[in-house]
Amino acid sequence: MKSVQAFRFKIFAPLFLLLVAVSAVSSATATAAVSSGRSAVPTTMVAILISLAICGLAAQVISRSLALESEKLASAIGDLSDPPRGKRNTAQSPLFAEVAAAWHKAALKWERAVHQENQKVTSAGADMLELVSTLSKALEERSPFLRGHSERVAEYSVAIAQELGMDKEEIERVRLAALVHDIGMISVGDASLKKNRLLAVREFEILRAHPARGAAILRSIESLHDLIPAVELHHEALDGTGYPYGLYDKDIPLMARILAVADTFDSMICADPFQPGLTPADAVEALEDLAGTRLDGRVVKAFIQFLERDHSMPNESIPAPPPAYIGESVVVEARYTS
Repeated sequence: MKSVQAFRFKIFAPLFLLLVAVSAVSSATATAAVSSGRSAVPTTMVAILISLAICGLAAQVISRSLALESEKLASAIGDLSDPPRGKRNTAQSPLFAEVAAAWHKAALKWERAVHQENQKVTSAGADMLELVSTLSKALEERSPFLRGHSERVAEYSVAIAQELGMDKEEIERVRLAALVHDIGMISVGDASLKKNRLLAVREFEILRAHPARGAAILRSIESLHDLIPAVELHHEALDGTGYPYGLYDKDIPLMARILAVADTFDSMICADPFQPGLTPADAVEALEDLAGTRLDGRVVKAFIQFLERDHSMPNESIPAPPPAYIGESVVVEARYTS
C-alpha cells in the first residue's frame, strides 16, 4: 500500500497546495478591496476563473500520470511470461506492485483451499473404499462359495475398464461397483448360501432377486447412487433373457456390461459341489460363445486382450471349499439362529 499512497501524494499534494495558495491570495485580495471601499466581486470572479484553470490543468496532469501508470502496468504484465534469465522480474509501476501482491495473496489462499478440499475428497474416497471392501468381505464370510469372488470381479472389471480407455475416476467407480455387486446377497438366508445341495425353486427366486435388493440398499447411501445401475443390472443380458427386468441391449449401461463379463468369467472358473470349474482357457471360449447374445462383444474382447497379456491368472479352475467345512458352517449357523 505504501507505493500507492506515495503515488497519490505525488499527484494530489501539489494540486492541494496550489488551490490553498489561490484561495489565500483571493481572500487577501478581496479583504484589501473591501478595506479600500472597492467592490470585491471582480476580484472574486478572477479568483474563481484562476481556480477553474488550475483544476483543468490538474485534471490533464492526473490523466497523463494515470495513463503512464497504466502503460507501465500493461508492459509489466506482458513481461511476466518471459522474465529475464538470472534476474528477478520487478515491476516499475507502483500500482502493478500492489496488484501483483494482492493477486499473489489471493492465489495462495485459493491454492490452500483447493489443496484442503482435495485432501478431504481423497480421505473420503479412501474411507469409502475401505468400508466397501470390509462390507464385501463380511458378506463373503457368509458363504464359502463367495469367498474372494468380489475382489476377483473387481480386478477383472478394472482391467476391462482400462482396456476400454475409461478415465481414472470412472475406473475407480467400476472398482467400487464390482466390490458391492453382490451386496443384495445379504437378503439371502445363510442356510441357502451354505447348503451342499441344489436350491429349491423358492430359494432360487430369492437368489435371483439379489441385484434389485442390492440396488435398494445402495439407495440409502447417497455417495454410491451412481453405482446402482451397475449393481442392479449386472445380470441382465443383451438378448433380454437376463434378470431381474429382462432388459435388451442398449438399455443396459456399460458399467453393468463390464461387471457381467467379469462376474460370468469368475463364476465359470470357480468350482462348486455340483460341478468342477472351467479352466481359464475354456472359460474364455465360453465368453466368446456368449459375446453378442448375452454379453457385450466389445467388453468380452477387451477382457480377452487383458488375459492374453496377464501372467498372474490361474492356469486351473478355483477349487470348491471342502464339504466338511460347509457342513460345519451350517451347524454353527443353526446353533446361533435356533
